Amino acid sequence: MRQNKVLIRFLLTAGVLYVVWDYFYKSVLEEDGVFIRQVASHVAKVSVAVLQLFGWDAAVRPYPYPSGLSFDTLITLNGQSLVWIDSGCTGLTLMALFAGFIIAYPGPLAKKAWYIPVGLLAIYLVNIVRVVALAINHIVSQSSFDFNHKYTYTLATYVAILALWMLWANRLSGFSLAGEAEEPAEQEQDKTPQAS
Repeated sequence: MRQNKVLIRFLLTAGVLYVVWDYFYKSVLEEDGVFIRQVASHVAKVSVAVLQLFGWDAAVRPYPYPSGLSFDTLITLNGQSLVWIDSGCTGLTLMALFAGFIIAYPGPLAKKAWYIPVGLLAIYLVNIVRVVALAINHIVSQSSFDFNHKYTYTLATYVAILALWMLWANRLSGFSLAGEAEEPAEQEQDKTPQAS
């Protein structure tokens, strides 16, 4: 019975956090658009730095938005415009979903306090790798770009986030929805007589 209450509390908490995030994202972040585009610009600049580190002739260029503002969110390789970082490419929503899951799932606050930032950093790095891979994909095999953008790299990103969630739920939280809080396995006492 306790598991049902915990599961219901988890689902309700996660649902409420999602609704709050969705409202905040759409009514504050998307409405103004400046913050999201600044994050997109940051993702583009870091991705270009990684590409340059590996010897690619990469640059970031301004992309003109309908609002009249321009942000450095267009990645070029060898002078060719390849990847435009839009609001959906920032990873912000995935980070919010991850953090919301960890907050909603039972577990010690001290572990949540370090695991959420570590998870957010991991998602950020996975997103940078995804953007870099997309840019290279566009040069190496343009015909597969749309498929890989829509499916391959998206799936890889979701698998990485699922792995982070599963690590929390199964190893770090100290709680299992299948049963009571997990206790460390009791060590069997050695029944061999000890010499004095």
